[in-house]
Amino acid sequence: MLLVDSGSTHNFIQHQLVTQLGLPTRPTSPLRVMVGNGQQLDCHLVCEAIPIYIQSTHFHVDLYVLPISSANIVLGVQWLKSLGPVLTNYNMLVMKFFYDGNLVTLQGDRDTSISSLSAIRRLGQTHRDVLYYHITFLADDAPSSPELLIATRKLLNKFTTLFQPLSTLPPVRDTDHRIHLLPLAAPVNVRPYRYPHYQKQEIEAQVDSML
Repeated sequence: MLLVDSGSTHNFIQHQLVTQLGLPTRPTSPLRVMVGNGQQLDCHLVCEAIPIYIQSTHFHVDLYVLPISSANIVLGVQWLKSLGPVLTNYNMLVMKFFYDGNLVTLQGDRDTSISSLSAIRRLGQTHRDVLYYHITFLADDAPSSPELLIATRKLLNKFTTLFQPLSTLPPVRDTDHRIHLLPLAAPVNVRPYRYPHYQKQEIEAQVDSML
């Protein structure tokens, strides 16, 4: 799947796709990228002048290698700037521009279900330990089928230990966290001390002079 993203500054390609296709790469200056979930990823490789066919139109694009999962290739402002003026119809998901003297029309995929299924399938290929959840909202008066009740009862019986109150500490994990307490220390009970802002500045100035 190819994504045209005007909010992305550069063009990116999925790391696994680079390995599968055996694309040539070269080291580049470290590039830190913030993805949609707020996570920051580091990019150290770039594929130069990679030929890409988009709906019968041939492009050569520089792609930065990034461990992304949503799309195979993301074309950002780096690619859009090379096209010149672009007429975009977001209602019809159509882009029109002149390229090599010809009028090019790109039609986006309007079937979001196909894109979602492709993204889920690709996520399963790149992340073997991924979990899938299907959540459905039912009305309060929705009839419950006997098959659903039997299946639910089987799941509850099979995983009955998950619904029991904990009687021990949680199992040991790879990374454990704890708060180190002083032996025989009493609970902290300090009333907040409030003072005006001008007094705060005076106190801080006195403390700084003492230090």
